[in-house]
Amino acid sequence: QAHQCISMPAQHQQAAPPRHAAPAVAAALVAPASGPSSFDASVPQGVLANRPSGQHVQIDIVSTWGDPFYVGLSALEFYDAVGDPIEIEDPAAQARADPADINVLPEYGHDVRVVSNLLDGSLRTCDNSHLWLAPFTSGQTNYVNVDLGSHVSLSMIRVWNYNKSRIHSFRGARLLEIRLDGALIFRGEVNKAPGALHGADVLQSAHALLIQNEAFDGSLNEDTILVV
Repeated sequence: QAHQCISMPAQHQQAAPPRHAAPAVAAALVAPASGPSSFDASVPQGVLANRPSGQHVQIDIVSTWGDPFYVGLSALEFYDAVGDPIEIEDPAAQARADPADINVLPEYGHDVRVVSNLLDGSLRTCDNSHLWLAPFTSGQTNYVNVDLGSHVSLSMIRVWNYNKSRIHSFRGARLLEIRLDGALIFRGEVNKAPGALHGADVLQSAHALLIQNEAFDGSLNEDTILVV
């Protein structure tokens, strides 16, 4: 039976404010220009850092789950050393992508699927106004950059993949490299979203990258899927 696809807030959105509130960013983020993919399957994959700290996150999207023309995500979450979500105060100023979104294409111009949506707090969603979508070319790398607002230690990054519909879920990112202040902290495959909000496979909506951190006890809400 089909289910209507509407936004569902995460449980932690009702919790107390996080300990780290990112200040507004004065200087604009500049995402690197998209270029040829450099993903080397011979290099180790998985979480590659222990107690990483920094301010600037760069996500290199190397491939999709099958769509040859578009790539997208639903949301990104970042957790500090004690497991609290890091608040992004100004998503429009603290996130950049290259290509920016599908509005760079001549047939678009006012599409709401922009990169700031990844940080708006809507996680498990099929709503265009909370998704990001950009052109994709096989063999090229797409980039998403996030300024966390201050220097922080990370315990987890949670990637919510593109969840518009079952067919469009193939636009989701598959192979990623994630860097924190230039240091590679993750490379590998992330879960494909189910393209729905209900059913057993909805647990695949998010991919949690659990980064070892002695101050973090591993306590997370029931929506977290630990896959590494």
